[in-house]
Amino acid sequence: MSGSELPSDAVHIKEILASMGVHDYEPRVVNQLLDFVYRYSADILQDAELYAEHAGSNKGDVELEDVMMAIQLNAATSFVSPPGPDVLHELAEARNAVPLPGLSKQHGLYLPNEEHCLTNPNYQVRDLEDDDSQASDTDPDEQDLQAAMEAAAAEAAEASKAAEAADGQVEGEGEGE
Repeated sequence: MSGSELPSDAVHIKEILASMGVHDYEPRVVNQLLDFVYRYSADILQDAELYAEHAGSNKGDVELEDVMMAIQLNAATSFVSPPGPDVLHELAEARNAVPLPGLSKQHGLYLPNEEHCLTNPNYQVRDLEDDDSQASDTDPDEQDLQAAMEAAAAEAAEASKAAEAADGQVEGEGEGE
């Protein structure tokens, strides 16, 4: 594209880049900057219109003060300026005031305790001989649990028989009428 085929805003952006000493850039940079400028100016104008409405102006009547306030508030919330050299110097002094931990005399790889390492086995191997001897000796809690489960199963069976018998009686009564 030649300069005459570009929109006037794109020509202005190219002129701004040239005035800043930027001569080598991809053509997409101009499109990105155009998109940023359009989006930024639309946001500013929408905010300014909201501020004007809040101040009591008619919709669409935006004054310079509204635009200036929108720019200031947008700059305060959208753009973050880097800290100054004094602040960076103070932060560096505070960080460097804490001494580094001393080196240990131990050589090799420093690992945490065995219980905190991923190399620690996370399973237990049962011994088959122990399983055979424990099979005859069941835990009293397990015996109580098993007895309770058997009793509950017997109660459920009795309840289902009673329900079937009641259904049979109800059906028999309905047929006799």
